Amino acid sequence: MARAFGWFLALVLALSAFPAIGGEPNPFLPREEEEEDAPAAEPKKTEKTPGRTATQDPKFLPFTPEGQAPGNEKQDGPKPAPQAAPAPAPAAVCESCKGTGYLPFRQPGVAWIQGEPIPGGRGPAPYQPCPKCKAGLDAAGLEADGQRRMNVAVSRHAGLRQESGLNFLLGQTRHVAVHSQLDANRTRAVLAALNAFTDLVQQSTGVTTLAQTRPDTHEIVVINDQASYSKWLDYLQKQQPGSDFSLAKGSGGMVGWKLSTFRSDKGTPPENCALHQFGWMLMEEATNGKAPAWLKEGFGAYAENAITRKNLMYTFHYEKNEVQFGQNWNEDAQKFAKEQKLKPWEYIFPLDLIGMKPLDYISCYSMTSFLIQANPKAFVDMLLKIRAGTDSKTAMEAAYKRKVPELQAAWGQWIFTQR
Repeated sequence: MARAFGWFLALVLALSAFPAIGGEPNPFLPREEEEEDAPAAEPKKTEKTPGRTATQDPKFLPFTPEGQAPGNEKQDGPKPAPQAAPAPAPAAVCESCKGTGYLPFRQPGVAWIQGEPIPGGRGPAPYQPCPKCKAGLDAAGLEADGQRRMNVAVSRHAGLRQESGLNFLLGQTRHVAVHSQLDANRTRAVLAALNAFTDLVQQSTGVTTLAQTRPDTHEIVVINDQASYSKWLDYLQKQQPGSDFSLAKGSGGMVGWKLSTFRSDKGTPPENCALHQFGWMLMEEATNGKAPAWLKEGFGAYAENAITRKNLMYTFHYEKNEVQFGQNWNEDAQKFAKEQKLKPWEYIFPLDLIGMKPLDYISCYSMTSFLIQANPKAFVDMLLKIRAGTDSKTAMEAAYKRKVPELQAAWGQWIFTQR
C-alpha cells in the first residue's frame, strides 16, 4: 500500500509566519504540502488509505522568497525609445557550474547523528569552488561555512524540542536536518538514503543545481505516533491561529519547500517517505519555487524509486484523494503504454494534484525520469529556465531542442527499457 501527500492552503500562511526556533532566523518559507502512502493499481476508489500529507498554494506566498531574481515585475508597456536606456545584456551563466558558483565535492556523504563530533575539515562542505568562475576562492571559508550551518541546525533542534515539547533525535547530512523520533540506527538509514540521492543527482548532472538545500534551512520532521503528530500540529497551529490544519490532521504528513513532516508508524519505510519529500524540497530550491506540480511530484517519485526501486508515496492538494497503484511504477507505465492509454504531455503540464488518477501520477514520475535520465544536462537547463520564469513546456523545448510531440514519442519507446 502506498502513501499519499496532500496539499492544504492554510499551511502556506501558517509556515510563512512561523517564528524562529531557538533564536535563529525563520527558514520556513511557504508552499507546504501533505502526503500519503500510494495505494495499489486500480483507477477506482477503494477504502480509506492511512497516512496522507498536505501542501500549500503558491498564490498565497506573502513575500518574495530569498534569492528570487528581480526583473519579473509587471510592466506598464514599452517606454519611448528616446527615454529608455538600453537594457544591459543578462550575465552569461557559467557553463561549468550553471551559475551556482560551485561544483560537487566528491567524498562520502555526511550522516551525522546527535552526540557524535561534528565532522571537521571538508566534512560539512557539500561543494567546491567552480574553477572557472570562482577560481582562487579560499576552501577554508567553505569548510567554516559548512560547520557553521551544522551548528545552527543543532541550535535550532534544541529550540524545536523545547518549544514543541516533543523529543527528537537530530540527524544531519550536508543538505538537510532530520528531527527524528526513530532510533539512531533507523535515522542513520534515512540519512544514508538522502545522501545516496544527492550523490546520484550530482554525479548524473555534474553540477549542484539539484543539491542546494542545507541543514540550517531545510528540515524533515519524523513523527513516530499519532499522539506526537497531533501535538506537533497543535504546536504549528499555535504559531498561526488563523490557519486550518484539519486536512493535515487526517493525513500522514506535510511536504514543503523548507519544512516537511511525515509519520513513520503507518507501515511505509521511512526511507521512502523521506526521499519523496526530499525530492520535492530539492526541486523547489532548484527552481526557486517555480516548478509546476507535475515536475515536483514527478521528481519526488523519481527520488524515491531511484534509491528504493519502489514507489510507495504520492501527493495530493486541497482534499484527500484515494487512488490505487502497484509498487513498481515502471511496470505500471509499461502496462499503460502497451494498452495505448498514455496521455499527451499537454494534458500533464497543467495538473495541480487535485483529484489526480493513477495514470496522472505515474505519468509525472515517468516523464520526469525520462527527462533527467535521457539528458541530465538538458534537464538542468530546463530547470534554470523555469527558475527564470519560463513555463515548463517552453523551457523543456528550448533545453532539449525538440518539440514536445518528439519528446513524447521518444518517451513512449524509452518506457519499455525501465525496470
